[in-house]
Amino acid sequence: MAEDADLLAKFTALLASPDPIALPRQTLLGAVSHYISTLPLAELRPLLKVVIQSPHLWDDVKDRGDSRAAVKLGARGALDRLKSTPGPSRWFRRNDSLSDWLDEAYGTTAEAEGGGKLHVMVALLVVDPATGVEQGKAQLWKGKERAKAEDEVIMGAAGRLHEAEKGASGKEDVGLLCEVLEAVDGMRVRVLDTNAASRTILSSLYLRLADSPSSVASTISRTSPEILSRAVARLFGVLNDGDVETRGQGWNEMRQFCIQMRGVISSFARQKTALFAFLVPSSTTLSILLQNDPPSGSTDRPHRTSPSADIASESLHTLSAFASILDLSQGGLEGYHRILHGMIDILVASAGPTGVKDLLTRAPAPDVASLAEGAWWMTFGESVINQVDQWGFETVLEPMIQRFISDNSLRSSFEAAHSLRLATLQAASKTLDTNRSDRILVQRDLLAYADLLIQQYTESLITSDQFRSAYPLIVEAASSHSPELVNTCLRQLRLAKAPTTSAEADAFGHSRRMVIIASAPHIPLHRLRSYLDGLAQDIVATPADSSHRVELAGAAFRMVMHDLPDGPRREGMEWWTSWRGVFDSGARSVDAKL
Repeated sequence: MAEDADLLAKFTALLASPDPIALPRQTLLGAVSHYISTLPLAELRPLLKVVIQSPHLWDDVKDRGDSRAAVKLGARGALDRLKSTPGPSRWFRRNDSLSDWLDEAYGTTAEAEGGGKLHVMVALLVVDPATGVEQGKAQLWKGKERAKAEDEVIMGAAGRLHEAEKGASGKEDVGLLCEVLEAVDGMRVRVLDTNAASRTILSSLYLRLADSPSSVASTISRTSPEILSRAVARLFGVLNDGDVETRGQGWNEMRQFCIQMRGVISSFARQKTALFAFLVPSSTTLSILLQNDPPSGSTDRPHRTSPSADIASESLHTLSAFASILDLSQGGLEGYHRILHGMIDILVASAGPTGVKDLLTRAPAPDVASLAEGAWWMTFGESVINQVDQWGFETVLEPMIQRFISDNSLRSSFEAAHSLRLATLQAASKTLDTNRSDRILVQRDLLAYADLLIQQYTESLITSDQFRSAYPLIVEAASSHSPELVNTCLRQLRLAKAPTTSAEADAFGHSRRMVIIASAPHIPLHRLRSYLDGLAQDIVATPADSSHRVELAGAAFRMVMHDLPDGPRREGMEWWTSWRGVFDSGARSVDAKL
């Protein structure tokens, strides 16, 4: 015990000394965390005062974030130690002891003077949600002591923010501001000059993203983009919870963030990190927009669309600017699809075809769009196909389809072109009676696309699963036009030249039969039985010991039971009953049925 006390005294003297020290910085910070987490309160109070005054922890602006993190780590360790200390088992008694520790630590900090005072207070506030709330039900540290701490740190942050606006404060103090935003009640945050806070945080975020991760730039805040983007998201939420004027400011901030981020993307050295930094605030923005409660007359928007649609449009436009990163990421972008589809839903619900057209006017020209950009815009087009007007289709989407549908150098754009072509045919097939241009589109494109699918499948540009999924959709679209067009589609398939190798020819023949089965629901009732009988002959002609025969029979059964409409289903069930024995017997001749 005496040895421990002697070691603590030496460490305290080391912290208080103005002279340079030889102790490695990480060792110094580790010792700070250790003593804060383990000392009883009677010994912690004098140590905290020395920590707050230590020139080795707070004099260098670049070191303050690490020093603050060391205090947080120590406080978290102390709270964890108290939680695991044997004693009364009731959770509220344990929480009382944790709250008492925080009260005492704050009281000591409030009485002290030194460069680390504000940093230690913030650390005590931030550590609470990280450890504390029993089952997440309530804030652990509350009451007048916490209120005093919040008041003091918000006033301190306001002063630092004022200095930063005048250029009199180091960049690293931005990290302190971010943690204040995270820890302090929203009502107190709104006391800050939120415009200045936004400018300071965003400026640091953009500089941080432009900085190469391997560089040793000392003029840029070392606060991570993740922390900075969380602070932006927090600001959006706090502003939206304010009065009408404050909410209006918040909605303008959300819109401007999209525009500013899009404007500086090209300067970022850390593109994927930048995308994550955009997604975090965008998630908060989406949650706000989904409340469907825009402040009246709030956003400085140039168009007559609703504020919600305008912000959704700006968000989507910025997402499109990250197209190349999205393509390279190959998934794993948490929240991206929620934001993409959520913003699309808001745009369509709030502005309809007008909002969709407005966004399509911002798409790159189809002849200069990159493969990744083409993939993004065609995916967007597929999602809103029923809202796209003739201009948007003929000027933007159709030229992109034509350019990318035969170029498989990038799978995402190639597959997006196919998906969009199918979506346009399906959408057009539903309005043939009311829209002459859609009828012309189906007549012009459907058979050509069917031929292209067959060609690309035989050339192994698309998989058998893709072919089997796509071709029945063409037949379905044709059925809305005329039975003759259905016949022509199926005739093209039956007459298609198979690949030359036996294995490829066998696979093509099997896929062709699977498509014929899947297309049966689109055959007119008066022709259905003869169509099914022809299908049965295809099945029994398949070798009995082949897995293909089992798959064909199973697909035929599922088609009859699940895919045929109610009217034709009786005909289909009679057909299945009459042929089932032949399928099960493994016979390879129609004569076996007779």
